[in-house]
Amino acid sequence: MRVIGTLLVLIGLLMTQLVQAATHTQSSLLKNRFRIDHQVESVTLMIQRQYATPSVILVLPDGHKWYSDRHPANVSWAHSASADIIKIENPPAGPWQILGGFESDSMLQMVSELGIKVESFPERIFQGEQLRLTANLLTDDKVNRMPGLDFAVDWSAMIVAGDDPNLLINSANALQLGRYRDNGEGYDAAPDDGDFTAYFKLTRPQGLYQIQVVARNEVFERKHRQKVEIVEAPMSLDLVSETSVVDGAQRFWLNISTDQNELVLGKTHLKLSITRGKDASQDAVFDDIYIENQRLHLAQIDEFGTYQINAEVFSETLEGRPVHFVKAPIHVNYQAPPPPPPTPDELLAQQQAAIEAERQQHKDKVLVWVIGGNSGAVLFGGLALWLVRRRRKAAQQLEQQEAELMALSRKGVSSNEQNLTLP
Repeated sequence: MRVIGTLLVLIGLLMTQLVQAATHTQSSLLKNRFRIDHQVESVTLMIQRQYATPSVILVLPDGHKWYSDRHPANVSWAHSASADIIKIENPPAGPWQILGGFESDSMLQMVSELGIKVESFPERIFQGEQLRLTANLLTDDKVNRMPGLDFAVDWSAMIVAGDDPNLLINSANALQLGRYRDNGEGYDAAPDDGDFTAYFKLTRPQGLYQIQVVARNEVFERKHRQKVEIVEAPMSLDLVSETSVVDGAQRFWLNISTDQNELVLGKTHLKLSITRGKDASQDAVFDDIYIENQRLHLAQIDEFGTYQINAEVFSETLEGRPVHFVKAPIHVNYQAPPPPPPTPDELLAQQQAAIEAERQQHKDKVLVWVIGGNSGAVLFGGLALWLVRRRRKAAQQLEQQEAELMALSRKGVSSNEQNLTLP
């Protein structure tokens, strides 16, 4: 009887425990060899390699070789720094070999299904809520804990508005929420434990949404889809200010309103981070939330300047679900108060000073005109005197020239007369 379905070959360093718990066919690698039965229509090889080694080389029963970048169309090959995932449709039956830097104590396991398990989102999510969720890659409904899967499988989550089950969710109409990782960093507890962890911040407007989680690589793609509703956060914060009748200083308060139909008041904690300009933030935790409506004095706002208040709420719903959500930042612009209005005496003094200033301004203008007029008269008189002197000098020079001409003329006449008396 022909086997119909997909068989999966798992080769991994930590597969021993998983193999012992499995009930399907299993065997150890005989050095670098394994066998595929003639009844198999499809097989997926998951091969753990030593970190940063090249992809393995597959040697077929007839001696031909397949490489990560050279293989027929019926082969899909995904590879990372420490793993190869290879899917083969209608693989040749017989003994196969693996060449490369794979782990020597790996195990061989054949399973019939590859899937994912995703921790569900809450059906009702508070606006601003932050969630830490996990997901797993499954082989025959068992968590696959083979090291290196964090590099070999890409996990992502997207959210789109609306509740239409036929709505296509892709990067064109959806918002990227985040990614799942199994690297032991951030919110992930430990690397290569099979638990892929993501941390989501749900800040979208209130309404109905669909969230889609996708695990994919070049070999396979699995999806998980879920409807959620984002609702109003069960705590509101309102900033109010009052002016002290004692010293006239401004005081700031935070009105806290908590919905006790959603949250357990005794398990509700409010963390505030207050930052002034570029200064370091001042943190304060307000634990005594025991009634729906309370007022908190913000003693940290005691100097003029610009402040930002960031608030986080840690609580538990009436159904027992732990919740953590953040509120939108609150901005405070604490400015110096305006000066008090002038007294009647001060007003009178200001009026007199204005009148005196106007008089002085008038005097200054008159003085400028007088000085300007005198300067003009002096300039005009000097110019006139210069012209008179220039004319006198020119007249004297003219008279002198005329006298010299007459003298020369007379001298010439006398010479002619002398010439006439000669014999």
